[in-house]
Amino acid sequence: MFLKNAVCISLGHSFRGAIQPDGKADTAVVQMRDITPERTIDWTACIRTEIPGRKEPDWLQPGDVLFPTRGSQVYGVTVDATATQQKAVAAPHFHVLRPTRQDLLPEWLAWWLGQAPCLRHFEQNAQSSTQLRNIARTVLETAPLVIPPLTQQKTIVALDHAMQREQHLFERIITQNRQTMTAIADGLASAHTSRIH
Repeated sequence: MFLKNAVCISLGHSFRGAIQPDGKADTAVVQMRDITPERTIDWTACIRTEIPGRKEPDWLQPGDVLFPTRGSQVYGVTVDATATQQKAVAAPHFHVLRPTRQDLLPEWLAWWLGQAPCLRHFEQNAQSSTQLRNIARTVLETAPLVIPPLTQQKTIVALDHAMQREQHLFERIITQNRQTMTAIADGLASAHTSRIH
């Protein structure tokens, strides 16, 4: 199965020129810089702006999956329920994926997009330089997609979340240990200097 058989794909909202911040506006614009290391949206960091024109944008909905059109990393980000509390659009450097099947979890789709079968497809078909990969809509549409039973999807998503929590915990421990070792080294250096003087 291809991705296009189970997902509706569109580009983020097209802005004419730079996005103009407006603190009084009620529309949030999700940009790449608003994506956290945990692959969630930091809504508090999103720029607020007014969207001109009579045509109403295709607002983000809970369960949409954002996928960067370019970059060095490949990942999907699930739009959470916060999208129902405000008007929000994705910036144009995101593909917006909206599942069209009830048996496809958005969280599963976001996880699957970063796994080996999809990565191989993107590497073989995307336009890329040494640092950046440009993934066109046609390439994304023909990415392979496997939809296991919902119970299995939920189990794998939960396992992935647990692994992410463990990774962040280990990273904090490593950072703390490095700070401790730096403090020890600084203390030894200070003691040595004071003895010399």
